[in-house]
Amino acid sequence: MIYEPEKTEDLLMRFFEGQTSGEEEQTLYRFFDSDDLPAHLACYKPVFKYFETGLAKETAAQSAAAESRKAPRPAVKWRQMWAGLAAAVATGCIVILSHRQTDSFEPYEGSYIIRGGIRITDMELIRPELEKTFREAFEQQANMERLIREPADPDDVIERYRRTIEQQQQNAVLGGFADPCAREEARKLLTADYHNF
Repeated sequence: MIYEPEKTEDLLMRFFEGQTSGEEEQTLYRFFDSDDLPAHLACYKPVFKYFETGLAKETAAQSAAAESRKAPRPAVKWRQMWAGLAAAVATGCIVILSHRQTDSFEPYEGSYIIRGGIRITDMELIRPELEKTFREAFEQQANMERLIREPADPDDVIERYRRTIEQQQQNAVLGGFADPCAREEARKLLTADYHNF
């Protein structure tokens, strides 16, 4: 059988739900009898090998024993029991495989900054700046919420809002200076009182 992912996995799910015909089951037996199985389906090979050979032997032995008893068990119950067992084995395989494929979560993956016209994507360099930006955003949000909650003179609210905006602009300008001395000189220029000249 040629591996067609959607068709094969649909057939596999219907098999474990007991909804396949004898011909479809034979197709699955032939598929799992091959040696070049996809990695994620290889764990089902022993299950289908058992269904193909071991179950037939057990069924024959049970049939002989059932003839000697008065009320034989229906084959459907055995089939459902083995289908349930196979589903449990398959679930176990899936759980084991899913735990092996855990990837670490990186919340800033794909982030970058531009410094001096150069795009920087090294997470070790940009993570502190991203975290600082988030902290500043949360602080600004808290300040705005505080301004909204506080009953105040409308002129005072406007003045505080203007100062907050100026501080944000100043921080944005100063954040562009990597050199601490240059940043301090820029801060002095921005905060100088030019009205007295």
